[in-house]
Amino acid sequence: MNNPSKPIIEWFLPARQIGKHVLLYQEVTSTMDVAWEALEQGSPDGTAIAALEQSKGRGRFDRPWVSEPGDAFMLSVLLYPGAATTQKLSMIAGVAVVKAVRELTSAACTIKWPNDVRIDGKKVCGILTEVRASTSGEIKAVVGMGLNLDLDIEHHSELGDSATSLLAETGQRISVTEAAHAVMQALDETYAHTVAGADVVAEWRGLLDTLGRRITVRMADGEATGIAEDVTDTGSLVLRQDDATTLELTAGEVTLQT
Repeated sequence: MNNPSKPIIEWFLPARQIGKHVLLYQEVTSTMDVAWEALEQGSPDGTAIAALEQSKGRGRFDRPWVSEPGDAFMLSVLLYPGAATTQKLSMIAGVAVVKAVRELTSAACTIKWPNDVRIDGKKVCGILTEVRASTSGEIKAVVGMGLNLDLDIEHHSELGDSATSLLAETGQRISVTEAAHAVMQALDETYAHTVAGADVVAEWRGLLDTLGRRITVRMADGEATGIAEDVTDTGSLVLRQDDATTLELTAGEVTLQT
């Protein structure tokens, strides 16, 4: 079973949507898995699943999510979004995490396309969005994230110099409770404002540290190199290649050229 029998904390927070109901577990296989189970069982829109530890956490491209008990805040939120909002879920999450980190630490964050939140060029939070649509047109989504709080990079040589934590960058030790409240409040506000018509695309674009840079994007069927020229309103990256042709990329692993 992916879903533990009982959460260690059940919160009912004041929120428009995200955070009205929060279940915090000691350990799960993956908050994404638990959130999908809860969604399929009819849990209400905006229910949040958080955990102190994951035994099989995953990131983009099914990569394992590396963390030790208590050194990261893992959260997945189940949503029933409309079609227009679905296209912006990763943007909403990225903008919200930046706002939360700034509130918690005052650290200046950027986003590497499509959705790695970074401090000083190092990844502090990863975001994963999964969407399922039925033949009737009903959309279900789970937005997950892992925010490194106290991750000791020296004990994870496999991460090289690409990752960091709030403690490493700011010297501030942020508790899981503090992180949970800040992230969910920012998510709730950003999601509600986007549904109401706020331009989250412009806000997200302004946080991207990828634009204007020479990059290589690795995709399932190869790679492409050029200048990251812009992003579309649906989040695709516009890459101008050396032969002056452009590509619109919906996904890929970006390497920034020095």
